[in-house]
Amino acid sequence: MNWDAVGAIGEIVGALAVVLTLIVLIFQVRYSTRAMEESNKLERMAAIDRHADTISMWRARITENHELAEIWLKVLNNEVLNEVELLRANNIFIELTNTQRSNYLRAKAVGELGLSLQAIRAVATLASISEIAVELWKDAAPWTELASKRFVELVDAEIEKIKMEGVGNMRLLPKVLWQKAKALESSNKVQ
Repeated sequence: MNWDAVGAIGEIVGALAVVLTLIVLIFQVRYSTRAMEESNKLERMAAIDRHADTISMWRARITENHELAEIWLKVLNNEVLNEVELLRANNIFIELTNTQRSNYLRAKAVGELGLSLQAIRAVATLASISEIAVELWKDAAPWTELASKRFVELVDAEIEKIKMEGVGNMRLLPKVLWQKAKALESSNKVQ
């Protein structure tokens, strides 16, 4: 056997090894892509679940505590609050804002744009419903902006949109609140 034949056989074996390696890599890339898609789906589902859970916890805090519910209704109805009630209302609103900011960032990270918009609209709608809520947002916005400037910009833009469109955009609120907002809008037009 001469060295040319051995070299040719070596080249053929080397070429086959390269082809086999490429075939294995193709299968690994496909498998990795499928695994990544599955992981992304799971992350999206987790973000959706977390979004629902955090809002449910916030709502439960208010609905299960009669005193907090009364304070929050005072905010929504634009009624006078004493210092303690204002402090508690401010903390309720900050908690909502932080919850929705987290929901916005989480939804944005996993590509759930509808959920991120929902978080923005929730804060903007509540921040637009009464003069007290407007002031609560003004107090919370600078602090929220430290963590997410874009979230604050989007909430402010949504608030401006609500101002231009009127209360009709607030029909996302529960029916009773929407009716109160309509009544408030009507009384403001009469004055």
